[in-house]
Amino acid sequence: MYDINIENLSVYYGPVCALQNINLKVKSNEILGIMGPNGGGKTTLLKTILKIIKPTEGKVSIKGDSSIGYVPQFTVFNRSFPINVLDVVLMGKLSRKIKWFQKYSFKDKKDAEELINKLGLLELKNRQIGQLSGGQLQKVLIARALITDPKILILDEPTANLDTKAKKEIHEMLKKLSENKTILIVTHEMKDIFPYIDTAAYVNKTLHYYENPQKLKSEIFEKTYGYSIGTINKEKVIDKKITGHKEDEDDQRII
Repeated sequence: MYDINIENLSVYYGPVCALQNINLKVKSNEILGIMGPNGGGKTTLLKTILKIIKPTEGKVSIKGDSSIGYVPQFTVFNRSFPINVLDVVLMGKLSRKIKWFQKYSFKDKKDAEELINKLGLLELKNRQIGQLSGGQLQKVLIARALITDPKILILDEPTANLDTKAKKEIHEMLKKLSENKTILIVTHEMKDIFPYIDTAAYVNKTLHYYENPQKLKSEIFEKTYGYSIGTINKEKVIDKKITGHKEDEDDQRII
């Protein structure tokens, strides 16, 4: 039932506590949105799940032999590098111990083309990566993580610096993938992610889990604006505690 089980996890960098007494269970085939301030420990949590960082206390258990695909935060990318879409996706097939002049099998190439087609990128398979839009490139990097068919997919800020249309396409693609994969998404773009996630976690050294993400959304709104969302309809926010409040563009943006 649970693909990831984190128990009493604490991580220290020397005397500095990055994560303290974290407990979290992630169900199979759900999308968990992980949010929180910069420096709050979100990336440390991901690296601990990926076994890049060893816990100071506690443990992280992954169900059975479930493999994990990882899409790191997209920051710097040499777009002039002479490599095409198909080659980038195939890189996901490389073992940790890279061998010189390693060749891809016919099956590897077939798997990559089928995955590219599934993600709507087949017509771009021979295109050099510098010719892609930001949204197209992000889909390619997700495809690279999916090429080994992992049961768990972890993404760090997958829609950062993308336009509204590209963000929606990425989120809808991930929602479709969650039919048979467990997905963890770290994001700062909370207003965009809520319609697509099943559960939420707010990380700021400690972790608060929300089985209903709308509760976290309401708490964030209240902390930001000083009043609760109340009842939402298509035109305005109604809260019996507030009188004479005029909704503004910020309210629209958060909701």
